[in-house]
Amino acid sequence: SSYSKGSRGLSVLPRVHCIFTASSISLSLGGWYTRIVDPTNHVAFAAVAGSYCPKSTSCNNMEGNAGYLAFVYQLDSNSKFDVIETYPNSTFIYVGPEGEPVTKNPAFATPPDFLWKTTTTANITNNTISLSFPDVGYSFFAEMSDVILWDPSNPGEGPEGIVDELPLQQHWFVYSLASEVLYSVTLPDGSSISGSGFAHQEKNWGSSFPSEWVWAEGISEDKTRQFALSGGKVPVVGPIGVHAWLLGFRSPSISWNFRPQDIPTIFTPEINACNGTFTMTASYFTQTIKLSMSAPLSTFTPLAIPSSAGFVPDGCVESYATTVLVQAYEGDDLVDEFTFTSAALEFGGNYMCSN
Repeated sequence: SSYSKGSRGLSVLPRVHCIFTASSISLSLGGWYTRIVDPTNHVAFAAVAGSYCPKSTSCNNMEGNAGYLAFVYQLDSNSKFDVIETYPNSTFIYVGPEGEPVTKNPAFATPPDFLWKTTTTANITNNTISLSFPDVGYSFFAEMSDVILWDPSNPGEGPEGIVDELPLQQHWFVYSLASEVLYSVTLPDGSSISGSGFAHQEKNWGSSFPSEWVWAEGISEDKTRQFALSGGKVPVVGPIGVHAWLLGFRSPSISWNFRPQDIPTIFTPEINACNGTFTMTASYFTQTIKLSMSAPLSTFTPLAIPSSAGFVPDGCVESYATTVLVQAYEGDDLVDEFTFTSAALEFGGNYMCSN
């Protein structure tokens, strides 16, 4: 599955370690999502990049395949973001420090180095983003450093844990919960914005994508807290899927993960895209996280998503103006509480509002 974004859920970046896949092995969709927030200037940006290889064709080591590229820009943190979406006919992916062709699936132990590019518009790596859209007058550059790994003691592990190694139809990997970023963007009127902030970097890959999902992430203005969540109906075998959720929350006092394989983890979601709200209670023995998210309906923007037939428009809606209250309990004791602002919330597939 490719997009993040986080979609979205596709969110963009590498899996720390061999980043793509040759569909001759098992996968046909792959992509990265990087979301950047600048709490000082109250702006946000994102790059979404993905490639698609039809199952009936040779992927040619992921060189020259069709793909998707989006540049998201929000110049007012309380508003709806805008997006430039393109569907390049040829994308190219190389992995490793030497830029080798893609010949195998992602693995825990390989470096995060990768390059995704088009012939003219984009060059994206695990450390830099360079985009140029001369037809509409936008260009963007960002440089990331000082990543915050999902598990610093095990750099190859992401939200899925050991399940990441199983041959599932779709995988989600968070490379960094909050990288340091320097960026600059040129606007159509010739003016420019430069600043610094934090980046959430992630990757999806697989042979299919969920039929319905919610994705969300947030970073505190001082970078001391982060959360990331994704879940919905996850494909398992052919059209058969199961509902599953993944959640992580980091603060100065706790670092908690919630995964379905960690029995007896219980997830209780409430999804209402028509109101722009989502709540989740996740419990594991004595640990409980409660999340309450809301975003004005006027701030949601549609984005394309990966599918078995390639990337299709308007497959999800996403807001960058989301408020998220997180409450963490150890037994009956509230051990941490924090409200994220300018977080991201996405409803996809069948979870989107029918209106």
